[in-house]
Amino acid sequence: MKKNLKTAAVLGAGMILGAALGVLYAPYKGAKSRRRIAKWTQDNKDLLMAKIRQPELMHN
Repeated sequence: MKKNLKTAAVLGAGMILGAALGVLYAPYKGAKSRRRIAKWTQDNKDLLMAKIRQPELMHN
């Protein structure tokens, strides 16, 4: 039980640290990042859907 609690605490601390570093070192502001992600997703939608439908394409 103690081991699980310690593991959860370390995982939580790592997530918080990772989020903080991500915010500090992000190359763009939030709104611009969201627009870039949305545009990339739209541009690559067909490829993404093909990979979802055919998991063997994930290895290429």
